[in-house]
Amino acid sequence: MRFDPDTRRHWPLLTPVLLWSLVFLLAPLAALFATSFFGVEYVTLIPGFTLANYAQALTRPLYVGLLLKTIKIAATVSLCCLTLAYPVALWLISLPPRRRRALYFLAIVPLWISYLIRCYAWKVILGQNGVLNSLLQWLGLIHSPIRAFLYSEFALTLTLTHVYVAFVLMPVYAALEKIPAELREAAADLYAGPWSVFWRVTLPLSLPGVAAGLTFAFSLALGDFVAATLVGGPQNLMIGMVIWSLFGTAFQWPLGAAISFIILALTLLLVTLADRLGAMRRVEL
Repeated sequence: MRFDPDTRRHWPLLTPVLLWSLVFLLAPLAALFATSFFGVEYVTLIPGFTLANYAQALTRPLYVGLLLKTIKIAATVSLCCLTLAYPVALWLISLPPRRRRALYFLAIVPLWISYLIRCYAWKVILGQNGVLNSLLQWLGLIHSPIRAFLYSEFALTLTLTHVYVAFVLMPVYAALEKIPAELREAAADLYAGPWSVFWRVTLPLSLPGVAAGLTFAFSLALGDFVAATLVGGPQNLMIGMVIWSLFGTAFQWPLGAAISFIILALTLLLVTLADRLGAMRRVEL
């Protein structure tokens, strides 16, 4: 295999990154993948090769049901994030460059705040004696606190949407910013109305950013277990909480590894589909 001289010159710079990825990413993943084929006897790992862990993960109603529920919640969160992020991104690109950059910076500032702090903040807001219930009682809209706000699928979806909406905003904003203004102006010159310009020009050209944002939100929500623990409650378990318990108190590392790689396979499939969509749009352009 022959390398371009320019490529060879960059190998010294790439070597530390490749070594870091190999030691801290690929090697742990390989060890986890091998563990998924092991067995467990009492609290002892039995090296070997068995598909029983994958069969149990894909056939046992508890795991299948939680996986489907987690996929549903992750899909709902992704759509909610897109519903909030897309109009904001559209509004930002319509502003002058200086104001646009300042407001975009403010929109992504929540990423600087700890994930746990944001989850606890929603727990305080939605709690039985929290901000929301206190406000509704003060306004006279309710006479007693509403318990359904916290430890519900609504609370979990709301919290995850707030946590991950910025991850959708960034790629959507980047995609919209790259669309030449001349294209929209040309469509308007051809007597296309604002909605027609949006559906025929803006939306199709921004689909790669939409796909990337949905991939980020879905993948992150799919593996979440902290928010589910804090605001979802025991009746709103997610598959990430099961994996955490399998690696923790249950000492079922092989089964936990098998479920982890099933989720990883779903994530890689979604990333592949998003990349194909982006490639199709680039070919069309």
